[in-house]
Amino acid sequence: MQLKCAYAATSDIGHRQVNQDSYVCYPEKGLWLVADGVGGLSSGEVASAISSYTIATQFAAGEGINQSIEAAHRRSEEHTSELQSPDHLVCR
Repeated sequence: MQLKCAYAATSDIGHRQVNQDSYVCYPEKGLWLVADGVGGLSSGEVASAISSYTIATQFAAGEGINQSIEAAHRRSEEHTSELQSPDHLVCR
C-alpha cells in the first residue's frame, strides 16, 4: 500500500516587519522542514534561509538528514559576523 500525503505551507509575519521563517516541502524525498528565525534579533530571515536552503540542497544530493543539518550549521557559522540571530529548525 502506498501512502499519499497532502501538505500545505504558510507563514505569518505576526507583528514584525520582516518574516524570518522559511520552509521546504520536498515530498519526493520525504522532507518537510521549517526554519524559524528568532524574532526580534537581526538577520533571522538570513539564518533561516541559509539553513533551509543548505539542508534541502544537501539532502537532495543524497546526504543524510544529520549530515545536511551539520552542513547548514557550518554554513551559518561562516556568516556569524553578519548573523546576530540563530534559528530554530524542525525536520520531519
